[in-house]
Amino acid sequence: MKILNLGTIYGCIFFLQGCATMSGEHPINLKNSSSVMLRGVETSSYEYDTPPSTLVILFAGGNGRLDLAENSTSIRSYLKGNFLVASRQLFLTGDTVVFTIDCVTEHSNCPSDYRGGPLRSRDTLLLIDEIKARHPSIKNTWLVGMSRGAIDAGAVAYYAPNQIYGVIYAAGVLWDLIEKHGVDVSKITSKQYIIHHADDRCSASPAYFAQEVSDENGIPLILVNNGRGTGSNCGGGSPHSFYQQEFMVVGAINKIIQTGVIEKRFLP
Repeated sequence: MKILNLGTIYGCIFFLQGCATMSGEHPINLKNSSSVMLRGVETSSYEYDTPPSTLVILFAGGNGRLDLAENSTSIRSYLKGNFLVASRQLFLTGDTVVFTIDCVTEHSNCPSDYRGGPLRSRDTLLLIDEIKARHPSIKNTWLVGMSRGAIDAGAVAYYAPNQIYGVIYAAGVLWDLIEKHGVDVSKITSKQYIIHHADDRCSASPAYFAQEVSDENGIPLILVNNGRGTGSNCGGGSPHSFYQQEFMVVGAINKIIQTGVIEKRFLP
């Protein structure tokens, strides 16, 4: 029996693991206890063979702000070209619901202290509960944080023990997460994985530190090789953003989410 999920239906069909997945998107808006309207975009399949069991939450890098209007799925900020944001439909595998989360506070910006602290975790859990109410079959929640989005993902898992199944840091700004925000990743009870480009030249996310975090905390690491690009070191079009390797990297992340297994420690 097909499970229908209504939303804005896209005319494109993505082929993942040999099957066609037609996706739709709709907004989620929810006020927190401070009357701040939390926002994000849910991406889900138009037809599920069985009800989805996995929620994947994507935290963009940069300033974290998608600049979503209320009740809109239109991403108006420069982050619409962010690796995770632009690739969000590729995380839809037939068993997943994908949620791209905005960063909204009572301030005009999204402060780093909020992103790396317990309030970000509190607000994210509110949105998770809302999504689970819409999809009661969801059992496991995964967080994927790209660049500075790794601060959000790590903090949410740290302050919400036993509520997050797994966390994946993609080109993560791990020094800030650990040293600036005091998140002890060794105490995170969720499964943790790191995927990082060996040639990442972003000063905020050097590959050597990703290796150190992996070695010191026993967090499995995938190193991506090759691929260059001419973009800025911490921006798009560079190894930091997995330029022209997006499909391969998303495929590796999806494999982890689906099986918990890293097939290759080095890509490609």
